[in-house]
Amino acid sequence: MAAILVADRKVHVRDTLQRRLQREGHTVAVARTVEDTVSQLKFWNFDLVVIEDAFIVGDRSNSIVHALRASPLTRVILMSHRDAEAEARQELEVVKVAGTLSKPITYGELDELVGRALAV
Repeated sequence: MAAILVADRKVHVRDTLQRRLQREGHTVAVARTVEDTVSQLKFWNFDLVVIEDAFIVGDRSNSIVHALRASPLTRVILMSHRDAEAEARQELEVVKVAGTLSKPITYGELDELVGRALAV
């Protein structure tokens, strides 16, 4: 199965996605801040990053984008609040975005998009 990083500010989102993805057989790490996300991206090789759009928009130094560019095989799923999606997608143009999940997220949408992202 895959190594996945879930990056979101909200503990209930991180924990719920972590449990769901682990049940599907994936190894899952979580990040709660931009800094934590960048640190994990630098030290671990993830197949997939599921990241909140606010992390990309709020990362003024673009450190997440730079870390993702250093791992060209890592795919990204953007979790969107819709209001920040366009700006986040623009920032992520240089990395491979496999798709977008609009919050609130359903398990069916998550499972389908993760499956498609990892099949590439």
